[in-house]
Amino acid sequence: MSRSSTRTTSVTDVVSLKAAREEAYTQFKEHQVVGRLTKQLSKLSDQLLVSLWNTCDLQSDAALIAVGGFGRGALFPYSDIDILILLPEDKKYFEEVLASKIEKFVALCWDTGLEIGSSVRTVEECISEAEQDITVRTSLLESRLICGKKVLFKEFEAAYEKALDPKTFFQAKLAEQIQRHYKYQDTPYSLEPNCK
Repeated sequence: MSRSSTRTTSVTDVVSLKAAREEAYTQFKEHQVVGRLTKQLSKLSDQLLVSLWNTCDLQSDAALIAVGGFGRGALFPYSDIDILILLPEDKKYFEEVLASKIEKFVALCWDTGLEIGSSVRTVEECISEAEQDITVRTSLLESRLICGKKVLFKEFEAAYEKALDPKTFFQAKLAEQIQRHYKYQDTPYSLEPNCK
């Protein structure tokens, strides 16, 4: 695929995405259904991400995974689009083949106006990060495959499920909540609520 063909495809997709987003916002103003809006924004972002992923020829090499609220299929306006690019364990293959494709993909995302929050990890690295950081663990809990190597995503799901101890997770989330309440003076009457 030529560079101009890639650019044209991306521009067409971006124009379509912007028009579809405007339509979603118009429908929201008329009907005030937040759930419908967040699902539409998530679906539209998925479509553009798939197009960019395919443009970078990553279909059979890695997996593109939505995480956090985006993984839940609920993308709020102005929220980052949190993605995980899941890699095979072969470091040499990553360095020789995938690194430049992934760099191109991330650059295209930003060039098209998608505000992504991205991480690039192997299954083993995901599990290691999740064990060390409750925020990562929570984000990965709500993951879904957007496109790419399905077998790799299934491997991730199995490893994550095996590594996750529900009791420990619950205790960590409870401790996180207590700490957050303490930070904001244990009051529900804040003048400036932290909604996000």
